[in-house]
This record gives sequence, structure tokens and C-alpha cells, in this order.
Amino acid sequence: MSVHLAIPRRFSPSLVQTWLVQAVAMIWVAFFLLAPSWAATKKTLYTFEKRQGAHPWGTMVFDSAGNLYGTTQAGGVITCGPDGRGGCGAVFQLAPQPDGTWKYLDLYKFAGGTDGAEPYAGVIFDAAGNLYGTTAAGGDDQNGGFGYGTVFELSPGAGGWTETLLHTFALQSGDGEAPVAPLIFDQSGNLYGTTYQGVNPCGYGTVFQLSPNLQGGWTEDRLHCFSGANSDGTYPAAGLIFDDAGNLYSTSYIGGANDNGTVFQLAPSGGTWTENIIYNFPKGYGPYPYPSLVSDKNGNLYGLTYGTVYELTPSGGGWTYATIYTDPTGPHGIFPNNLVIDQAGNLYGTAEGGASSNCHKGGCGAVFKLTHRKKGWRLTVIHNFRGGPDGANPYGGLVMDQHGNLYGTTYYGGENECVGGCGVVFEITP
Repeated sequence: MSVHLAIPRRFSPSLVQTWLVQAVAMIWVAFFLLAPSWAATKKTLYTFEKRQGAHPWGTMVFDSAGNLYGTTQAGGVITCGPDGRGGCGAVFQLAPQPDGTWKYLDLYKFAGGTDGAEPYAGVIFDAAGNLYGTTAAGGDDQNGGFGYGTVFELSPGAGGWTETLLHTFALQSGDGEAPVAPLIFDQSGNLYGTTYQGVNPCGYGTVFQLSPNLQGGWTEDRLHCFSGANSDGTYPAAGLIFDDAGNLYSTSYIGGANDNGTVFQLAPSGGTWTENIIYNFPKGYGPYPYPSLVSDKNGNLYGLTYGTVYELTPSGGGWTYATIYTDPTGPHGIFPNNLVIDQAGNLYGTAEGGASSNCHKGGCGAVFKLTHRKKGWRLTVIHNFRGGPDGANPYGGLVMDQHGNLYGTTYYGGENECVGGCGVVFEITP
């Protein structure tokens, strides 16, 4: 089976959601057979309600006090958008309480139009405690009144949190559209991200930088425009990571020499950035590398495709590719969505599929661990979601606390106020 998913450049933001959900749903059966289970405890910390926020997608983040922060792709202002699509999304906080429960707090509800809408990615902190993130839509009245996306800042104050839009996309030639990936900071306080599409000549996506300027605003610089040529990637949906030398790394969903996606590097030099394709995925089924990369302390890169977990190792001025786990057999395989790495080099992730057959007959999702052993990597299933109150479809990534507990979200499950449920926040204790 071959899956080739490209969104028209002038799209409705709802198509972003359709593309991402269908991409996951179409290929979960292609991954690995159920692995040994892990005796872990899973607890639901919060069940979303539509008017607060619904369908969390991005990875959450901790503050120094142990509070969790995240986004929901929908919910909030229910009448938001040109068709009242069920909410434009929200930013939330979960605070641990002395009795072991977690208290939910609305930080911001997006309104669409000239405001942002549909935050697929999570948020990140700066040193002063402000939050930054992206919305895939909103920002202006283009695109049928729903815009092409924003970068926003939320600042805490005595009266709550205040939103400032740092950049509105697609208002100028060559700008990006649809930033679905998370942001990162460099050591100087500049922000970096990707857009899935763009305005010609950057119609196949961009890598951008936002820098604070002397006027109190932010200035955008496009570090790379994806051309759609065979030598370049197409549609970067993943976020960026830095190495110790200041190079950026990410993936393109399709494109490259075989039109099956790439892993690329952007290297800074003299105020410009040079793209180097460090791996072109081969022809055939998949791979389409949608998720962001993670790196270990040795500079090795790890990522996911539709059917594999792979490793790229720097070697002799180039990179050596290795598939570290794949198993396309079995009726209830699990398809990985995201990865996180611990200090020991173990990989953890969320996945579609799993043991339960209650969610669309293919499983409600799972959390897994990959452990490096002498004879290779071993996968262990930590939790199989059961749908309903337990949650279903953990599209977002995991975050780990200092005790090794894992926290994440499910897109569905929980309250039936949303079709399939509005989603939950969960904790897994090893």
C-alpha cells in the first residue's frame, strides 16, 4: 500500500486535521505485532469538555513548579470559525493538588479571524515564564475568513494571561502557511519553526526564524524555502532540533529524490543557511516521515516513518541509516506517533493500534518503550488504551518528569460531548 498525502496550497484548515487523522488511520495496521507488556499504572488526570478545550494534539510541557501546560486543537470558543466548527482551540494548565488530583485552568481560548485558531503543536517557555506556540489557522480574514496561521505569545499577569501575536503568516510573498509543528528557542532567544505550505516561491513549505527587534516586535526571516524539486524536500510537518554546533535538523513529509520524504540539515554560515539532505527515504511502501526527530548525547538522530523506527548515525562526514525496529505482521500492530528519549538512551512513544479492538476494530492506541540491548532494540508495550474514559488515539508526544513518570494526551476518549470523546490527559507510572 502506498500513501501519498498532499494538501492543496490554498486549503481550509479543517483539511489539515483531515490529512493528519487520515494519515494515522490509514496505516496503523502496518506496524509491529504486540510486544511484551509492562506492569505500569495509568491514571487519567483530566477529561476535556468541549467549552474548555477539546482534542489535544501537541506535546505538553512542565514548568519549574511541576504544572503541565498544553493546547487543544478544538473546543473553547464553540462558535469560532466561518462554519462554527466546534471551537478554535485553547491553551490550558494542569496544576497538581495536595490530594493527588490535578486542577484545570483555562489560560486562553482562541477566537479565529484576526486571532489564531487550531493549535496543533504544544507550547514552550522562555526564561521569563512566557509561553510561545503556533496556530495552524487564523490570524486574518484570508482563506475564507480563517487565515493561514500565527505565532503567539502568552504572558502571565495579575489578571490572567495576555496573548500577543508575534507573526501572522501568508501576508507577504514567500511567507509560510499552516505551522503545525512546535517551536524551539536558540540561546539568543530567537524562535525557529516550520510551515507545512507557503506562498510562492515557497509553496511547499518553509523553515523560519523570528527574532525580537528594537521596536518591541519580532522580525521573520525565512531560512529555507522548499521548492518541490527532486533535490529538495516537500511539506515539512515536523519541528526542528539543534545540534551542539548550531545546525538545525528535521524531516519533510514527502519530496526528495524518491518523493518519499527526507531528513535534512540546515547549516548556518555567514548569515545564511545551507540545506543538506542527509537521507532520502527509498521508494516503495511508506515511509513518509511525519514526526519530529530526537537526538541522543552522541549526536545520533532517531525518527519514525509509516512502519519503522530508524536511527541516523554520523559517520565519516556523512550519515548511516539503520532501521532499529519494524514488524509489519499481526492483526493489532501499533503505529508510532512520536518519540521522546531519556538520559539512558531509551526511547518512549505513543502509537495507534494496540491490543484493544474496540476503537474502529484496530485498537485505541498505546504507549511503548524501546530499550537498546546487545542484540538490538526491544519494544515493550507500557499501556494499551481501551477507549471511553481511558482515552483513545494518543496523537501527541510524551513528557517525562524527574521521577520517570510519563504524561501525555489522547485526541479522543473521555467525555462523549465530542464525537468519539473530547480527549484526556494521562499519567503513566512505571
